Amino acid sequence: MVPTILVQSGVLAINSRLVMFRNSIISKLWISIVALIVIVLLSLSLGISSLLEEFYFSRISDELVTEGKQIIEVINSEDDREELIEKLDILSNFTNAHIIIVDKKGLVEACNTMMGLPAGAIFDPGDLEKVFSGQIVTKTGYHHHFEAPMLSTAIPLFDGKEANRALMLFKPVAPITETINSMRWLTIYAAIGAILLASIVSFFLSRTLSRPLVQMNKVATEMAKGNFENKIDVKSDDEVGLLGASLNYMSNQLKNNIMELSHEKEKLENIIASMSDGVITLDPKGNIILINNPAEILLAKCIQQTESMDKIFDCLTMSDFKLMFEEVRKEKQMHKKDIELLGKIISTRMTPLFDNESKKIIGVVGILQDVTKERELEQMRRDFIANVSHELRTPLSLMQGYSEALLDGMAEDAAKKEKIISIIHQETLRLKRMVDELLDLSRLQTGHFNLNKQNLNVEDMLKTIEEKYKTAVLNAGLEFKMDIQEGLPQVKADHDRMQQVLINLVENALKHTDEGQIVISAFKEEEQVCIEVSDSGTGISKEDMDFIWERFYKVDKSRNRAKGGTGLGLSIVQNIVKAHNGKVWVRSEESKGSTFGFCIPIG
Repeated sequence: MVPTILVQSGVLAINSRLVMFRNSIISKLWISIVALIVIVLLSLSLGISSLLEEFYFSRISDELVTEGKQIIEVINSEDDREELIEKLDILSNFTNAHIIIVDKKGLVEACNTMMGLPAGAIFDPGDLEKVFSGQIVTKTGYHHHFEAPMLSTAIPLFDGKEANRALMLFKPVAPITETINSMRWLTIYAAIGAILLASIVSFFLSRTLSRPLVQMNKVATEMAKGNFENKIDVKSDDEVGLLGASLNYMSNQLKNNIMELSHEKEKLENIIASMSDGVITLDPKGNIILINNPAEILLAKCIQQTESMDKIFDCLTMSDFKLMFEEVRKEKQMHKKDIELLGKIISTRMTPLFDNESKKIIGVVGILQDVTKERELEQMRRDFIANVSHELRTPLSLMQGYSEALLDGMAEDAAKKEKIISIIHQETLRLKRMVDELLDLSRLQTGHFNLNKQNLNVEDMLKTIEEKYKTAVLNAGLEFKMDIQEGLPQVKADHDRMQQVLINLVENALKHTDEGQIVISAFKEEEQVCIEVSDSGTGISKEDMDFIWERFYKVDKSRNRAKGGTGLGLSIVQNIVKAHNGKVWVRSEESKGSTFGFCIPIG
């Protein structure tokens, strides 16, 4: 079985090589040259053979005529018939031809004994008529008496001015034909040798001519694969050499152009990849041609829901994108709008791509920007304005009302006046605190904030906070606990700002805790002192966790005064701690309370 397979493989390999050779330019050029040479040599051989045969017969005929004329001189000089026949035998052997003398009637008068013909008719009347009219007749053909092809010559014998007899010479054609055939075979052998020699020469000539073409084909094939390193070895200045040089030049130009295009493409890809905005390019059917990493991140969930990125519009949540794409393609102008996608707000700008020549749309470019935070911050700003307006209006209204009461003399005694003045003073302090928070946050974020860092005893500071808020916490029906690690080291910090951080965290816990406890704990962790404020309040949802440190953000969007505020407290905490090279964090679970903490480096 194995030998059979090997034989079949060998046969297939041979067949494939034969097909390749048959289709190659070497074989075509070689066959064409050989065929032309064969035709030319065969034509020349046939022509030369015919000319040679005609020339040889003509020469033998002329010799036979000359010999016949000499024989006529012998005949005219001999009167004795017996001696004449004897002489004719000698002349016949000498000329290697049969000799006959005939009269006008075609009757044989004498002949050499080699013929042994009786007297009688030999030639047809037409031949005899030409001979006795004085013409010499020579012809070649089959003679029935000799049963062989013969060269025949008839010469008139004149008796005075009148030809009464004719001399007939018959020479066998076979020896002549053998000579001609020998010469013909010699010509054929020479032609065959010439053809073989020409075949060999033409084969090597065709290989020499085609070798550069084969090399060009290999170079062109490598160029098609993107390999421009192979070059053609140009060894001549003829047309083939010029073609090879041109192909080398084209290879270098293509290599340079492709390198430039690749460089430009790489630069464009790097620019698009480095863009923070998502970029996506679609063909007229909506298939993705190009997409950068930010766009993939924005559309990741949709890409996962489809079979491939080419079918991005199959995602159900991409209906707004698809509608916008169709509008751009139809109206042929840029569209811009915000699109909600999987809980995010995507600012989308789509612009049509036109072909420079046909001016037809060949695609659409989309710029995708996640503006969720910007829109949320904008909403937070609006909420802040509303909250601040409410917070400012309330104390201002109270101050206005009580001041008007004083002006109108509604305070009948000193106690009422003192009470009204006390309320106005408290509202003034609340306004001042609100303004101070806004100013502090502005200074912290712009860097125009000086810290008075000194050695700070954390334990003493925490006891001060405990004394300050103990009553407020107890009045709120909550339990107030302190968990301070012994031997806490001092930290290098601004005492007032650290107190501000703790005050904001404790007040934040009071606002959001209706029952349970508030716990302040402090401990050392590596080269830091960490403080945590924990409560058992409402907690923070996962949706709000990413935004609680933002300015103006309030978990409780209500405007009731019990849980009111500007939403700046935690942002101020974060900025003060960062100014001390510290860090902040939060742990929270909705309805189970929250823990806010921060760490300050020791020293």
